[in-house]
This record gives sequence, structure tokens and C-alpha cells, in this order.
Amino acid sequence: MSDHPAPLFDRLDTVVLRVADCEAAVAWYGAALGLSPAFVDVAEGLAVLGLQGCMLTLWQRKPDEAPAAGEAAAAFPIFATGDAAAARTALEARGVRVDALVEGDRVRFFPFFDLDGNRLEACQVLSG
Repeated sequence: MSDHPAPLFDRLDTVVLRVADCEAAVAWYGAALGLSPAFVDVAEGLAVLGLQGCMLTLWQRKPDEAPAAGEAAAAFPIFATGDAAAARTALEARGVRVDALVEGDRVRFFPFFDLDGNRLEACQVLSG
């Protein structure tokens, strides 16, 4: 028997890929892979492409942001949660390095980091 606490997350929600031009990337993923956006946030420069079981989020890099190279992976997993604030508090209590809780357009999320410094994120979809 394991003495681990109950899981905080039940599924992987999305994987983020940083892109140079979100609009061009959405067009490419549509033409090449047949994927359509389920959600677009023009102000943030991101589009979520719907796939069964897990989403693919295309997120435009800022003008001064260089593409990730080497071990600094551009893609990172986002875990779905029903309560981002509670998940953040639980992770912090377990000694996990967490960043601030951010509320955006219909989402509340926070980055956190594994033992090797790999970025992970938890995201709560808000109603309305």
C-alpha cells in the first residue's frame, strides 16, 4: 500500500506549444491536421484546439520572447482541476514550488514545478 495522498488531478487537460504567430499556427493546424479551435483568446494570443481526451493549446510568444531551445522545453502539461486555489494550496502544503494564481478569460490557473524545475500548470475552467 502507498502512503501517497489522494490525487489532486484526474486528467491531463492540455499541452501548450509556444508559437511565433498564433493565427498562422491555427491555420496550419487546420489545414495540415484538420483541427479547429474550441476557444480563442485574441488578447492573450492563444487558441485551444479540441482533441478527444486532451487539448492542444497554441500560445503566441511575446515579441521579446525567444523560442525555447535544448532542455528548456516549450511544451508543458496542464492538469484540469475543479478548484485551482485549493489545488495550489494543497501543492504548496506538500512542498511543491508554485507560482501565483492567475485569473484570465474564463480560466483560473497557476504554474508549478517538478523536482527538476520542469513547468507544469493547473487550470480551472470558470463558468460563464
